[in-house]
Amino acid sequence: MLALCLLNWLSVGGIIGKLSYEHDEALAHPALERMLDAVWHRGADSRGIRLAPGVALGWRGEEPSREADLPSTVVRSIMAVADTALTNTSELRDALTRVGRVVRHASDAELLAHAYDEWGDRCIAQLQGPFAVAIWDGRRRRLLLARDRAGARPLYYAMLHGHGVVFASTIRALLQDPGVSREWSPAAIDAYLAYGCVPAPLTPYERISKLEPAQCLIVEGRRFHLHTYWRPADETRLHDGPHTTGDFTATLRAVMREQPADAGILYSGGPASAALVACAPTRGVLTVGVDQDTRDVARAYALAQSLGATPQLEIATPDVTGLAGDVASCLDEPSADPSLVTQLAVFRSVGTHVHRALAGHGAQALWSERAPAPTPWPAADRFALYTRSFAGDVHDKPAPQPTRLEGLVTASCLARDAGIDLHFPHADPRLIGLAQSGRSHGAAALRQLTTREPSRRRREHTWVRTAVNTLAPRLLLAGQFDGRGMVLPSALRQLWEEHRLGRQDHTRRFWSLLMLELWFREYVDGDGMELLVLSGRGESHDALARAA
Repeated sequence: MLALCLLNWLSVGGIIGKLSYEHDEALAHPALERMLDAVWHRGADSRGIRLAPGVALGWRGEEPSREADLPSTVVRSIMAVADTALTNTSELRDALTRVGRVVRHASDAELLAHAYDEWGDRCIAQLQGPFAVAIWDGRRRRLLLARDRAGARPLYYAMLHGHGVVFASTIRALLQDPGVSREWSPAAIDAYLAYGCVPAPLTPYERISKLEPAQCLIVEGRRFHLHTYWRPADETRLHDGPHTTGDFTATLRAVMREQPADAGILYSGGPASAALVACAPTRGVLTVGVDQDTRDVARAYALAQSLGATPQLEIATPDVTGLAGDVASCLDEPSADPSLVTQLAVFRSVGTHVHRALAGHGAQALWSERAPAPTPWPAADRFALYTRSFAGDVHDKPAPQPTRLEGLVTASCLARDAGIDLHFPHADPRLIGLAQSGRSHGAAALRQLTTREPSRRRREHTWVRTAVNTLAPRLLLAGQFDGRGMVLPSALRQLWEEHRLGRQDHTRRFWSLLMLELWFREYVDGDGMELLVLSGRGESHDALARAA
C-alpha cells in the first residue's frame, strides 16, 4: 500500500480523511475532492487522495520542487498524511537509519510512516514542532490522529454515528461531507462569550470536535479512544532541582538557534521578538508597525539594528471594516481578540516579502506575571443578555477552560491566508514546561537576551471603539437583527444606550458580539464554505460588505 508523503513545504494547505466502519465501502471521490477544495491556503496548488477499501486520506499543499518528492513510497500497509513544520527531521531520520530503515525521500509523512511502523504510537511523542497528522494502519484497520503539543496546527473530527469518522484541518472541509451536521452549539457560543474563543474540544458546531493540544484520537473497529501523550510536567521532570534564570536563558538560546535560517522575523520591539532577533540564526528582520506611534516604530527599528539585524520597515494600515469580515472568513470559529485584525494586516503586508516567518506569539501567555484580562462577559451579565430559551440551553453546562496558547492556531490560520508559514519558537515544549516552574525566571531570561531594554509600551487598539461605534448600529441594532434566538434585542439596546451616552464603556462586549454575528453571517446565513469553494478563494471575502 502506498504511503502518502506530504513534504514539509512552506505553505501546506492541510489534510483530510474518512474512515468507514464498513470495510469494503468505496468512499465517494467527489465528496473527498470537495473537502480538499475547502482546505484552502494561498499557494496550496498541489493535492492528492489515497483510497483503500473503507478509508481515504488526502492532503493539499504547494507543488513539489523535485520529482523525487512525489508521494510514491511503499511502507508496508501504512499510509500517513501530515500538516507539519517539524524541527527534528534530521534526528528522526538518523534514529530510523540506525535501526535499519531506508528513508528514500525528504518527506515528513514518509518519516512518520516509518516511525509508526517501527515504534507504534510512541512515534508521536518524538515529533517536535507544529503538526497535525493522520496514520492509517491497514493491517489492524486502525486510524491514529494527533496534534502538536502547543496546538499550533488544528485538527477537527466528526463521528458519523453508526457509519465512521471524518477529519480535516478545517471545519469548512468537514462540512462538505453530507453526513456531518451543521447544527450549531449553544454551549460553544456561551463559551465564546465567556472566554473570547471556543475552547477545545468544543467547536461552534454540535457534532464537530477538535483535538486538544498534545492529544491523540485512535479509532479501531467501532471503538475510539482519546488520550494525552504529553503534559508540561513531563518536561520539568527531565531536570532535577530548582530552576534558575540561567537555566531559562540557556534553554531560550538553544530553542532560538534551532529555528530555520531562511525565515524572517516579525519584530515589534517587545521582549519576545527581541529575543528572536538576538538569538535566531536569521537576519531577515521585518520591523512592522500597525496603528502605532511613530516613536514606537523608530525605537523598535533602532533596537533591531543594535542587535546586529538589518531590519526592513513595513507599515501596515488596517482597513478595519474590510479586515473584520476577512478575519471571520479566514477562521472556522469566532474569535473576539481585536488584535487579529491588525495581525491579518501585518501578515498580508509581510507576505509580499517572505513566506516563512518567526513570531513572538505565546511568550506573554507563558511568562507574564500579570493576571489575565477579565472576561468582558461575566456569567451574570451574559445571562442577563440571553433569552430565556438560550439561557436554559446553556445553564449548568460549564465550558472547558481555554489553554494559555489558544491564540497560536488563529494566528497560524490568518498567516496562511497571507501565504506565510508562521513559526512560534516561544511555544516550544521545553519552554512550556519551564513556564510551570517559574514565570519570573522566564521573563528575566527574555530581558537578558537583548543588549538594550525592549519597548514595554502596552498597545491599545485605538481603532476598536471607532469600529464598534460604526458597525454595531448596522449589524446588531438594525431592525432586521432578531438576536438569533440567543440575545434579547431590548437588553442589547439598553447596553448600547449606556455605551453611547458614555455611562459605561462596552467596547469589548460589542466587539465580541460583532465578530460572532459576522461568523454567523459567513458560515450559517451565507454558507461561507460553498462560497469559498466556488470562488477558489483567490481573495478573502469581504463578509462585512455582503452583510451590509
